Amino acid sequence: MAANRVLVTVPHIYDREAPYLERLGAAGLEVVKVRGAQGKLTEDELIAALPGVFATFAASEPYTERVFRSAPELRVISRWGVGFDAIDVEAATRHGVVVCTAVGGNHEAVADYAFALMCALQRGLRANTRMVAQGAWRTEFRPGIWRSTVGIVGLGRIGKAVARRCRGFDIRVLATEPAPDLAFVRAHGIELMPLEKLLAEADIVTLHCPASPETRARAASAMPRPLANTARQPRPPHQHGGPSNFTGVWPNSPAKPAAPRTSRPSRMTPAPKPVPGASTTSERAPRPAPNRHSARASAFTSLSTKTGSAKRSLSVAASGRPTRSGT
Repeated sequence: MAANRVLVTVPHIYDREAPYLERLGAAGLEVVKVRGAQGKLTEDELIAALPGVFATFAASEPYTERVFRSAPELRVISRWGVGFDAIDVEAATRHGVVVCTAVGGNHEAVADYAFALMCALQRGLRANTRMVAQGAWRTEFRPGIWRSTVGIVGLGRIGKAVARRCRGFDIRVLATEPAPDLAFVRAHGIELMPLEKLLAEADIVTLHCPASPETRARAASAMPRPLANTARQPRPPHQHGGPSNFTGVWPNSPAKPAAPRTSRPSRMTPAPKPVPGASTTSERAPRPAPNRHSARASAFTSLSTKTGSAKRSLSVAASGRPTRSGT
């Protein structure tokens, strides 16, 4: 009897309804959901789950030569997301297994996560959370992400999604990409440049390129800047004692001094229409100098606390405050 099982190993749909899987059942296939003892399946756990399986809806478990030898009925691996770094594609080819990705399955979610990491990094949220948990409180200057300069390494689906989010924060967007979508670049005012120039000008770098020897070197070279890494790039061994896969932020690199932000052009103005032969570098009219005497609505934040029967109220007012010109 031919194999008719589809193995699903994506953890976040293990105990959730997934209506799209019902189509497989309607086609006469048996859908089997499995997760590892520690979340992601190990090589041995994957081998134990593969008898009778001809297709897998895969997460990041390892598909090695040993796995393929143990699963002669396996014919298709469909990766949730992008990237084949957990799959020995050459071994899959030798064993007649087709490997593909679920294009569009999670690139918006990854972009959300990457942007959240950048915000947390620029505002020091991780350090501040530890400090408050330890009972301390102090105010430290952080440059923030508003009107900062973000360098995107890899302008594919996820990189583009990050760039779209940057426009809402009036961010200057730099990018390095071997095969750029020039229409998208022009429409979003993105400045294309070599990696070395991007690292010199960016306040923060975000990685969205496949894991490979070349891109691992890029990850290491990005260390002079705060780095948000959602591309499964390993940590550079010289800093952490050994390489390991890591998703998150590397905040302990010295940040470059913040440039005066009132001198930057606005990223919120409508993008110019593409002009044949035009440069891909954004050329927008400079933002007018802020009117320091313009009327503004006052913003009040009140905090009331009680100590015994005494009540203290703290109010902070900001009215007509000039725009900060730098530090």
